[in-house]
Amino acid sequence: MKPIVWLVINTIAAVVAFVGASIYTHHLAASIDQQAQDIAGNADPSIRYLGSARTELHRIGEILTTSVFDGPHAASLQQELQIHEKRLHEDLDAYLALPFFPTEPPRSEAVQREVRDAEAQANATIAAVAAGDDKRAAELRMGPAAVAMGRADVALGQLIAFNADQGARLGMEIMQARRRTGAVSYVLDAIAGVLAFGMLAAAAQATRQHARSLRKTRDADEAMTRRLRMVAGAALHISDTLARNGSVRDIMQATVDAAREVAGAHMGALGMGTDPSRPFAPFVYTGIDPSFEEKYGAPRPRGLLGAVIVEGRTLRVEDASKDRRFVGMPPRHPPIGPLLGVPLRHEGEAVGHLYLARGPGGDAFSEQDAHALELLAEFSANAIQNAHLVAAVQQEAQAREDVLSVVSHDLRNPLSAMTMATIALRRTIGSNESARKHVDRLARNASRMERLIGDLLTAAKVQEGKLSFEPAAQEPKKLVGDAVDEFASVATEAGLQLRAEVAEETPPVFCDAGRIGQVLSNLLGNAVKFTPAGGTVIISARPGDPGEVLFSVHDTGPGIPEEAAAHVFDRYWQKREHASRGTGLGLFIAKGIVESHHGRIWVTTHVGEGSDFQFTLPEAGPVRDVRRAALNG
Repeated sequence: MKPIVWLVINTIAAVVAFVGASIYTHHLAASIDQQAQDIAGNADPSIRYLGSARTELHRIGEILTTSVFDGPHAASLQQELQIHEKRLHEDLDAYLALPFFPTEPPRSEAVQREVRDAEAQANATIAAVAAGDDKRAAELRMGPAAVAMGRADVALGQLIAFNADQGARLGMEIMQARRRTGAVSYVLDAIAGVLAFGMLAAAAQATRQHARSLRKTRDADEAMTRRLRMVAGAALHISDTLARNGSVRDIMQATVDAAREVAGAHMGALGMGTDPSRPFAPFVYTGIDPSFEEKYGAPRPRGLLGAVIVEGRTLRVEDASKDRRFVGMPPRHPPIGPLLGVPLRHEGEAVGHLYLARGPGGDAFSEQDAHALELLAEFSANAIQNAHLVAAVQQEAQAREDVLSVVSHDLRNPLSAMTMATIALRRTIGSNESARKHVDRLARNASRMERLIGDLLTAAKVQEGKLSFEPAAQEPKKLVGDAVDEFASVATEAGLQLRAEVAEETPPVFCDAGRIGQVLSNLLGNAVKFTPAGGTVIISARPGDPGEVLFSVHDTGPGIPEEAAAHVFDRYWQKREHASRGTGLGLFIAKGIVESHHGRIWVTTHVGEGSDFQFTLPEAGPVRDVRRAALNG
């Protein structure tokens, strides 16, 4: 065959191969572009919206924590809960509007189910607080609500991780496609080398340029994927810091450390404040010798630092030392070149400002660096506000502890002095009847104040689960008898008939005799107090359900209206016409003591017919040692 024929055949084959390889290369490039679009249009915003939704879920959890100590403000708690539920749904709706990855719909549906369940439990808890049912609210918060919030948080975290992993997967697929494209490019280079014509040489040059463009795009995609994964990891670290009761400064330090790693910066700082005449407070560094911070402290938001605040947007500077807004650095501060400033915003307001820098001559921060850090800053701003809320709750709890400390120590000491003074006065006043009446009145009021203080402290211990017990086997007959002896004279003076009824077959109970005596004293005291003269009060004990003994205090008093009976065991509750007769803690304390013994307490009452307060205690038997451990635990 003639050389010209071979040349024609080879040329045709080379052109066909070149066209085919080009078509395949463009197909790979289109696939790569679609995968890159999936990363930019799905993974990145999905992580942002889901992260914001998770923050709103944390805020709802903190509202539940606040509700335990802020019952009287249930309406404001409900309003705040609705606000954060609305924001939570806005974030989830924004996420749902994005395209899904192939296996994402079931995960999204699971998140929506868990969020709905968490919202239902949160609303039930706040409703219990609004109804004054602290016990129900506490049970929901520590039980179903806590579990539901935890599941929803885990589901959101898993969905965030899923989107981050999908973004990473697409990044890896892009890398593989780039390698295949590179291989095709080398084939094209080989084909181009066969052809001696200038046109094919030019095509080869174009192919090499295309390969470099593809490699540059691949490198950018890989870098963005790494940044997204680092941002997701940093967000989880910040969440963990907050969950460990981290302070605002802890959250700030975690943020600036993560930002420095994400952007590949040499040093970084994060500060709170906008007044150029005052230093940032607080202010944290990373990548700088700690001795510098100790010597010079925090800077003021002036110059380039203040420019981020004034302009209210992300600021990228290629060389800080050459910028007209640069006002110099303190002695011993490392020199800086490129600078990146990012505001931390919460609900449209800047709550902090993040600064990152590289050394002189370093590469300028890219737009991708800025976008990644803006995402991290948004999450961090929410975490900082949550840390402020946690600190406020802790301060309120400490304030309550301080008040109880004052009650238990500062008030009891003068009361003891008053009691001792009344005893001394009785010895010195002799037969002066008028003086004795005044002393007796003083002694009664001092004793009443001592009981009120005791009720306050006991109620606090009941609420915190710190009430101590010394359980042992006790005879119901003795418990009932001691209570009757305590109130026999009072009942007689009130014109009441007080009697005890203990069934012979009633077994011993496992309890702390002093604490159960306190329960019976509270119930009997109320019965004697509210039963009119000529009435009857009966205290009884008999076998109840298997393994239990049933105690009862029955009276023939006026009874309790149905709407009031539902609240008699609430803390500080009492009927309005009886509000001046006590603290409203007696039945709350009785309920706490009985339930701490693994018993139950309730009331059966009818207006005009009297009331019957009943409670159960466990029998003393072979399991008493186990019960002892449970009570003491």
